[in-house]
Parts: sequence; structure tokens; C-alpha cells
Amino acid sequence: HSPTFFAMGAYSVTGNRNTLIGAVMSCAKDIKEAYELMFDELIKFFEQNTRYSITRLDDWGCTLEGVSMKYVAEALGKNHLGNEHICSLKCGFFASVPLYINQPMAQVTETQCVHRGDAACRYEITFKSKT
Repeated sequence: HSPTFFAMGAYSVTGNRNTLIGAVMSCAKDIKEAYELMFDELIKFFEQNTRYSITRLDDWGCTLEGVSMKYVAEALGKNHLGNEHICSLKCGFFASVPLYINQPMAQVTETQCVHRGDAACRYEITFKSKT
């Protein structure tokens, strides 16, 4: 994936630090709650064209899946929205979620991608804790 697009996604924390999103995210009690807040409540402020679901969430990380909203993709004459660069941008965004609560960035690996023929984009997110 593109390091430039990853960095652009990670910059979202800086852009949102002094907004309502930043205020809400900074109240999360831990990294797990930060991911739940982001992907159960706040993602609609970032993207409405993809449906995200957390399929695993524990103290060490989470698995996140994203699928294009079918009606949006069809309206644009596509099977899936975006491209591999957009997936890199999303990886940066997903990795930066812990920064809202002053924790180190997470590690994100996209293990499946619709642009490589998979049914959904799947992201394995590993948390790092301050010691």
C-alpha cells in the first residue's frame, strides 16, 4: 500500500482534534471503546458509502470489515467504490484511532480487499499500549 495515502489517513486525527469528533473520541476510556465509538457511532461523519462492522474486538486488537453500499456502487456503475489507494488511506485512518486518547498508533494490515477480488475489505488492527 501507499505510504503517502496511509499518512493522509493518519492525519485525520490532527484535523479532527478540535472538533466534536475529537471531543467525543477523547472521552473513550480505552482503545476498545475508541474503536466502538468510531465504528458504531462516528464513522457516518467520515464516510456514508461503506458499511463497516467490527467482527472481533478484544484487548489486543480488532478485525474490521468494510463493504461498499451496493446502491451507491451501482449508481456509479461500479462493483466496489474506491481503489487500492483509498484502502491505504483507510488503513492510516484506522491506525490513528488510538491517538485520540493519547495511545500509540495501531498496526493495520489489510488481509482482504475487494480490489483484489475478495468479498469485503478486511483489516486486522493490532493495538499497542503505553507501558
